[in-house]
Amino acid sequence: MAELEARVTGYFELAAGDIRKRSRNPQAARARDVFCYLAVRLLNFSGAECGRVLGIGRAAASHAVRRGESLADEYPALSSAILGITLND
Repeated sequence: MAELEARVTGYFELAAGDIRKRSRNPQAARARDVFCYLAVRLLNFSGAECGRVLGIGRAAASHAVRRGESLADEYPALSSAILGITLND
């Protein structure tokens, strides 16, 4: 998950570890949501694992996954830009 964290923070132009900090910074919040979405939906980690990495609960991670999924739907190239793969929908 460290690699995913590095890719997400790089994509959102955040400093390393910014998505682990409690912050209301909208850019960091979107990065956390996308991180959870990619980890859970595409890389098959559990919501609990994602939550542990970010220091949030399982329920909060689940909500983040849904928000991240909405962002991915709104910006179709987001997932492939971060992961460096082409997704076939």
